[in-house]
Amino acid sequence: MDNQIENIKTDSISKPEKYVNKIRLFFWLAMAAVIAACCVTAFIDFKYANAVELFNKKDYNTAASEFSKISFYKNSTDYYNQCYYNIAIGLFDNGNYSWAKDTFSEIQDYKDSKELIKECDYQAALEYMSNGDYKTAIETFTSLGDYSDSA
Repeated sequence: MDNQIENIKTDSISKPEKYVNKIRLFFWLAMAAVIAACCVTAFIDFKYANAVELFNKKDYNTAASEFSKISFYKNSTDYYNQCYYNIAIGLFDNGNYSWAKDTFSEIQDYKDSKELIKECDYQAALEYMSNGDYKTAIETFTSLGDYSDSA
């Protein structure tokens, strides 16, 4: 009988303790999750601020790379597209029409990129013509259809 009473005492004490321990464990796990979430958010904020700073310094290649890593955050996708657009404009302005076209093609739904792809082909055709490569010039102008004075 004394054994039965001792078992009842042990069982009645251990159940609440187990319950309290489970609550404590849940609390500490929840706190750890909140702290982890705060750290991740702070890290992403830092990455975003760094990418914006690179963009403002006109380091578009590095900025685009950084924005691509956090494309889900704020307006990173817009910044990413603007980086590529600025890179393509620079290539175009320097007469690198083939590379500019390739870069505009990466963001063809952004701003006037589709039109600028055609302009890259048009400028390349003009270069072919001025260099005496009439066959390639005619092929390129023909592919442009009614763009500008291609016909």
